[in-house]
Amino acid sequence: MDKMEKNEILRRAQAQKGQDEREAQVYQRSHYVSMAMGLITCIVLFFIKKIYAGESGRDVMGLYFTMMAASYFYKWYQLRRISDLVWALISVIIAGMDLGTYIVPLCF
Repeated sequence: MDKMEKNEILRRAQAQKGQDEREAQVYQRSHYVSMAMGLITCIVLFFIKKIYAGESGRDVMGLYFTMMAASYFYKWYQLRRISDLVWALISVIIAGMDLGTYIVPLCF
């Protein structure tokens, strides 16, 4: 009977908890890996556009900083850490500068 109670307590605790610590760590690490791969891809595309096409790669970097801003805004919304808000705002400014210098010449 004692063994059954322990198993029942463990089952209920796991059901209430939802995502365990390992799953949360894997999810967080996968986010960092995907952002790093996105950065590497954007840098490669930036240099390909600059060297081979003679075009500005600011659109590519603007896209990456937009993704980064969204990530930091979400973290700030959930955790309310000022550092996340600061990084989100810095990312928005850089994305705006990159995309602005790319889009404005196309429009005029």
